[in-house]
Amino acid sequence: MALPGRVQSYPRSVTPNVQEARVRWLAGTFFLAPVVVVAWLLLPHGDVASAGGVAAMAGAALSLGVVLHLLPSERIPDFALKSSIFVATTVISGGVLFGGDSGSTFALFYFWSVPYAFAYFTP
Repeated sequence: MALPGRVQSYPRSVTPNVQEARVRWLAGTFFLAPVVVVAWLLLPHGDVASAGGVAAMAGAALSLGVVLHLLPSERIPDFALKSSIFVATTVISGGVLFGGDSGSTFALFYFWSVPYAFAYFTP
């Protein structure tokens, strides 16, 4: 029994669903982000924006989501999930870069990757 005010941790073998939750939520984020980007591409946006670059970033996110969804969650190591957060941040930065003046809306995607990393990868 845990003492009051103490956090009790469990070994990974005791909580197998945690890894599955990590992978599924991250894959879902990589699926949802391209949907928002396609909606942005269909709406009027600034002339400075590079639609091809933004679409390439959305494609990269979607492909990573497919890979995470298809692989069994127990076979994906923690460092691969942490690396995918790095890739997500890179893809978001590319979207901001290719988005031009109106690309500041893509900065909101940082609010998906940073809380995810905080929720699942802090001690």
